Amino acid sequence: MVTVISRFRVRNGMEEEVRQAFLNRPRLVEKAPGFCGLDVLTDTTDPSVFLLLTRWSDEESFRAWHRSASHHASHVFIPKGLKLDPAFTLLTMGHSIQPSAPAQTLRDAIAIHSDALSEWFTNSDTVFALLRPTHLPCRSRRRYRLEALGLFGVLRRRAHADKAIGIRERK
Repeated sequence: MVTVISRFRVRNGMEEEVRQAFLNRPRLVEKAPGFCGLDVLTDTTDPSVFLLLTRWSDEESFRAWHRSASHHASHVFIPKGLKLDPAFTLLTMGHSIQPSAPAQTLRDAIAIHSDALSEWFTNSDTVFALLRPTHLPCRSRRRYRLEALGLFGVLRRRAHADKAIGIRERK
């Protein structure tokens, strides 16, 4: 896990415009391979200081995003006329020295990631939830999920039809 911290100071009083730009951003980074999360913070003692913390699965994922057209496109939404203090601007990359502990229960996972989940649910067009019993072997769990949705027969018929016309399922 890699965390990248970008620090900058707004020089010309446009802090509120910057806040609004982050709230209304196009969320292109969320689609980047290896992206794990973003936090945008302001300094508690100096509201002109912003910190962007992005989390990545690995350093190369961050570097690929940083070189991408999507990264450059995301900067189109920077407020016009914004002036930053170039002497204060800093980009720092850190590698996690310990893996984050996995949540032990669904309740813990939701509590830990409630802000991200809330944002995800808010911005999703469609949400599906699949629940399965844990006592079944993996193959049975897949069938159970499909049967619970009434899809097992549909997908099974589809697989036979696809096989008949030469479509293969990717593994």
